[in-house]
Amino acid sequence: MGNYSSLKLNRRIFAVLWLCIFSFCLYAQENRSYIVTAARDTEEAFEAAGNVIVITSDDIEKSGKSSLVEILENVANIQLSSISGTNQDAQVNMRGFGENAFGRVLVMIDGRRLNNPDMSAVNLNAVPVESIDRIEILDGSASALYGDNAVGGVINIITKESTQPLSLVGGFSVGNNWTTGTHFGYTASEGYSGFSMFVDNTSTDGWRERTKNKTFNALVSGYVDVTDKITIRPFLNMTDTSYELPGSLTKEQYNTNRKKSYSLVDDGEKRIVGGGLSFAWQITDNFSFDLPIGSDYKKTKFNTGSYFSYTDSLQKNINVRPVLRFSEDFGNSFGFALQAGYDFSYTDFSATIFSEKARKNKTSDTKINQTMNAPYVTVSVDLPYQVQLEGAARYDTENIKINSTENEATGDKKYKEFVYSGGFSVKVLDNFQFFGRVSRLFRYPFVDEIASYSGWGASFNKGLKAETGYDIQFGVKFRYKDMISGKINCFYMPMEDEIWYNAATFKNENYAKTLRTGFNADISFSPVKFVAFRTGVSYINANFVDGTNAAKFIPLVSPWSFTAAVDLKPVDWLVLTSDLVYRSGAYASGDISNKYEQLPSFMLANITMNIQYKGFQFTAKANNILDTKYSTYTGVYEDYITGEPVFYYYPAQGRNYSLSLSYRKQM
Repeated sequence: MGNYSSLKLNRRIFAVLWLCIFSFCLYAQENRSYIVTAARDTEEAFEAAGNVIVITSDDIEKSGKSSLVEILENVANIQLSSISGTNQDAQVNMRGFGENAFGRVLVMIDGRRLNNPDMSAVNLNAVPVESIDRIEILDGSASALYGDNAVGGVINIITKESTQPLSLVGGFSVGNNWTTGTHFGYTASEGYSGFSMFVDNTSTDGWRERTKNKTFNALVSGYVDVTDKITIRPFLNMTDTSYELPGSLTKEQYNTNRKKSYSLVDDGEKRIVGGGLSFAWQITDNFSFDLPIGSDYKKTKFNTGSYFSYTDSLQKNINVRPVLRFSEDFGNSFGFALQAGYDFSYTDFSATIFSEKARKNKTSDTKINQTMNAPYVTVSVDLPYQVQLEGAARYDTENIKINSTENEATGDKKYKEFVYSGGFSVKVLDNFQFFGRVSRLFRYPFVDEIASYSGWGASFNKGLKAETGYDIQFGVKFRYKDMISGKINCFYMPMEDEIWYNAATFKNENYAKTLRTGFNADISFSPVKFVAFRTGVSYINANFVDGTNAAKFIPLVSPWSFTAAVDLKPVDWLVLTSDLVYRSGAYASGDISNKYEQLPSFMLANITMNIQYKGFQFTAKANNILDTKYSTYTGVYEDYITGEPVFYYYPAQGRNYSLSLSYRKQM
């Protein structure tokens, strides 16, 4: 009965949204120059049969945001959480997944996967912000295109390629909590070649005790036109990170002094080195071949002294992604595009656990080999009356071999999934578009969901299945000149075999069926050239469907999210920006039966002033100016003796300020 009532409520919400959207349609607009690669091929954002948000380098520069986490925080359909209150361990959540939500969002740089095979989140700081040309955010499943992890959405970071004979940028920033940053960028191109280099370095003592962290990033890339039809693009990247972890607080500690840390021994280090090249061959005007090859080396030291566990992990990956593309324009509005590719990835992963920080006595040693193979095909057909049909299919396999000194954690596991998607778009008068899409989706378990090798009881969970489901969405986009643009998509997302940790059995299990319904809406309005408004709304109703917790809400998911920003440009050299972020309340981690109080909702207010003059840019920024007290991650468990709930909190940052100065020159 509860599910039926929930569905009726969703229908009412959807109906109200549609009425609101049609009331805006007279003013719709979207920048036509944007193209996206979230469909694994270039196309205009407005043409894509889905909800794609594009954030350009100009948007980032005007916003004054200095990290990818700050940028994503202002996207309504993305929720971020952190157990340190800093950007270092920020985890991304799309489409209402609670625990380990980052495993259901695929994050890429120039089409290269950043997701890890184990339960460690993507390092969202592993790219110099100055190197970003645009960020493409695809809402919803893209399993048929990209495979594992692409369940709730895809975030694709596209880096800059040198287009000017010479371009230089450099700058520094300072802020409270002894926060400093420097960045430098250089691009050059001449004739048939180009070169780019971007470096940034940030450090802070942190707003809370024991949140000191440092990050160094470097990205070097280039291109060489070997002939007028063949281009080679090499790249090399490096990230070095060190950080402290402050631990959680009890409810009393959180209410008394949320800056305090009672964990004095937890910290970590990460190093990422990657490189590769892509080979692009334009065989004919309508036939091309691309061959991207990449390799990554990730080394991590994790010191969890509070649990007397010290872990060294090493991950080495090689990936090859050849693809053939063919297109044909038959005239009279008929067109056809075909893409056939193959994704191959091999990862060698090792984890060694010691009993002390000096790392003399091993408690376990685990080696994991992961091989992934996936042929895929996509097709797009253009029809008269501006109708477009899209389809994709993928056969994905994963082989995992685990060998551990914890013998119970040793074993082999094979997965295979056939997934597909189909969509349509209908454009009306060039300014209004309907779209719809149906996708089959999946996620393979993390290697440490399959095998427990951390020293706290070893096991190999051979019966653990992949998560599967469907994503059904439809929506509209609209645009009108340079005044207003907007988009909305509604979705229905049933899933089976979603994986949850069972504290009673100490295992990860395919727990139950779940259902997510909701909508995302974004509108931009610029009535005059010196004023611009942007707002986004996201609603997610995420529930368990069967079992003892049927109709209960999934923990750590805020049903409502709202973002808004106003840009004022009274003179050409000055931009004032004010933005708001709101998240509604959510149940704490572990409260799958919804027995206890929700985490309170919160709203953050930020202001930025940008002054630009003859290549110089001065930025003054204040985040969380209201000093809102909030936590993006809170958990609860029941005391083994009393049975009473025990809450633990990870406070987020309070008010913080920064000043930055940069200089940019193009020749």
